[in-house]
Amino acid sequence: MFTLLSNFYTYVENIMVDYIDLDFTLWLTWMLAPLLITFLLPLIIVFLLYLTGLILYIYKLHGNRLRHAYETDFWDGARKTVAAVWDAHGWIWHGYEVCGLENIS
Repeated sequence: MFTLLSNFYTYVENIMVDYIDLDFTLWLTWMLAPLLITFLLPLIIVFLLYLTGLILYIYKLHGNRLRHAYETDFWDGARKTVAAVWDAHGWIWHGYEVCGLENIS
């Protein structure tokens, strides 16, 4: 009985490998790609939120020096930097292009 099951298993395995051409790594990659993308995009967004907070904190700490560098409002440089980071994120992930970035107050 055991040899019969073993022979059947070998027969099914040969059919799958020879006729179906089942490449396990390719199948596994295609199966896990949506799962990877599902968790990768929210992690990137969370990373960018923390990066935005870090940029604003740095601008808050070094405000006097940066104000002289920009010769404008204190938050103008921070807004432009954060807008550039999020614009790059939108362009990379979604092909989204911001038109009129200079009009953002």
